[in-house]
Amino acid sequence: MISDAASLVGFSVTFLVLNTLAVALRLISRRISAARLWWDDTFIVISLILSYGSFTFIFIAVRNGMGRHAFEVTPDQELQQYKTLYATEIYYPIVMTTIKTSILLFYLRLFGARKWFRRLLYITQALVLSWCIATTMAAIFRCSPIGYGLLPVTEDVMTHCDNITLYLLVTSVINVFLEFWILLMPLSVVWTLQLPNKQKVAVSCIFMLGAFICGASVARAITVSSVNPLDITWSAITPVIWSNIEVSVGIICACLPSLRPLVQAAGRKLFRQSESSSHPIWPSQPPQNDDENYSLQQYPKVNRRSFVRLEKEQSPTQPSATWLFENRGFAGKRMEFGGGEGDEMMVETSRAKHEYNLGGVV
Repeated sequence: MISDAASLVGFSVTFLVLNTLAVALRLISRRISAARLWWDDTFIVISLILSYGSFTFIFIAVRNGMGRHAFEVTPDQELQQYKTLYATEIYYPIVMTTIKTSILLFYLRLFGARKWFRRLLYITQALVLSWCIATTMAAIFRCSPIGYGLLPVTEDVMTHCDNITLYLLVTSVINVFLEFWILLMPLSVVWTLQLPNKQKVAVSCIFMLGAFICGASVARAITVSSVNPLDITWSAITPVIWSNIEVSVGIICACLPSLRPLVQAAGRKLFRQSESSSHPIWPSQPPQNDDENYSLQQYPKVNRRSFVRLEKEQSPTQPSATWLFENRGFAGKRMEFGGGEGDEMMVETSRAKHEYNLGGVV
């Protein structure tokens, strides 16, 4: 997939930035919605911190020959490579468990009022923890004595260790099953809600974003079968990449459903800016004498309650608060200038009072 060390580092940095941005936007969204932070937010922050460790292992591995064949690296680099991969095997299930826990707690936050679903969440969390403990223990005690797991693979080492390819494949398949189970869980609740079908589909699509995690899990499960213990610096690079993609996509997808308040706030701000840019320009001052001619055709309607339509040349200056206050009694009255029946001016009181109180034109 990626064999160049520079490309591998660039990939890692990109996902680190995306992970951090996703969690930061999630916390900002919580603040905008005035929703208190809960355990699901705590676990996603923990997941982010742990993900930094995952990518640190990649940087160390690249420094020690990751992406090159075993015969191209020094014995010391090969030894450091095996130590790094050993730590990665232990670290990976812990990171994925914190991400899954955050997602399950988010489900509990949304649908925890349903007793049957709450029990289902508890059972699923127990399965996730069991998978984490089993996978971690299997990684630690894969060799006997444990120290053989830190050594480069030789015929002697292989007689003291379990088949690493089989271990990776079994744990990956179980992880894929859990990912799909967690993905489908909320759909059973969404389609029982009293919502229009279109809204149910929209909500379901938001939860189905987790399918990206499942895709990364499946890709990892497929690639681990190609690991060659005798050339692990070359053959392990693709599974390592997919492991870190799974971690990153998991964090991002866990944050996306929480970003709705932020998106809505941004939409409202853009709408207000667009609306304000379409407002008419007010005259800088009221008519000074009878020779100034005004009609009701120049300025478009501002909103449903207020309008000012004048034929005088537009001025970029807004009316002062004093002018608005002096003309606050014009509701329902017609001021005639120049004696013509069609020459008149109307100013609605509610608009004048409102803008005077705000100290300017909104």
